[in-house]
Amino acid sequence: MIRRSYIIFSALLPFVLFGELDHLIITEVVLQPSDGEYIRIHNPTQTAVDLSDYYITDATDTSAGMFYYNLPSESNYWSGGSSDFIARFPDGYALDVGETAVLSLRDSSRYFSQYGSHPDLTLTESMRDAVLGQSTLGNSVAPKLDNSSETLVLFHWNDTSSTVDDVDYLLWGDQTCAVDKTDVEGYEADSPVDQQSFMPIHADEEKLVRVSNEGNEIQSGGNGITGHDETSENLSETWVISPLASTKPEISAVTVSPESPFV
Repeated sequence: MIRRSYIIFSALLPFVLFGELDHLIITEVVLQPSDGEYIRIHNPTQTAVDLSDYYITDATDTSAGMFYYNLPSESNYWSGGSSDFIARFPDGYALDVGETAVLSLRDSSRYFSQYGSHPDLTLTESMRDAVLGQSTLGNSVAPKLDNSSETLVLFHWNDTSSTVDDVDYLLWGDQTCAVDKTDVEGYEADSPVDQQSFMPIHADEEKLVRVSNEGNEIQSGGNGITGHDETSENLSETWVISPLASTKPEISAVTVSPESPFV
């Protein structure tokens, strides 16, 4: 009975906890094993969202000055590493109200081998390069999400603006890859790097899971698509490590009467 209650709660989690948000959010991240890497994106808003102008990246390189917010200039906007990516969602792809999409960072067959189902999107088979004519998805056989420290950013750019809009911003392990656009022309102040919260890392058979909305995140004056300061979320409180287990109902201890049914 306890397990059944847990399953029902898990299935309803996005609708119970995320219903008041006004933009897309990332709700699950799997860092390892490499063939099982995926990102789950949820639409908690009251309208369908077209992702044609949405991007996602883990390719921040603070030491070399490579940041996603440089995308409008088409230079210094990603690390260029084989294990990194900056990807644009498929043209016309939309998330309906309350809908969630699973983006596998491997191909569909490797995801299926791990989980026994197919993802909604894959990095190599579904997503577009961030810039036409440039390969920005990394090596298709290389692991993507760093298991110890990295930044993952979901953002929006309309192809014409000189700035991009943060949608959701995640940091794990430590603050090594944190982004602060405070002194960048065209942007509002972000939270200082040393004040940015970060998520823990997880081991095999575990995952990172959002367990609430954005907590005490600053709601105005930021660089977010709806004005939030996405770098101010207290990730250590809004995310936890959870077992990497299916939330599908598990049926066991089945009995039939009579023991040998007949027509």
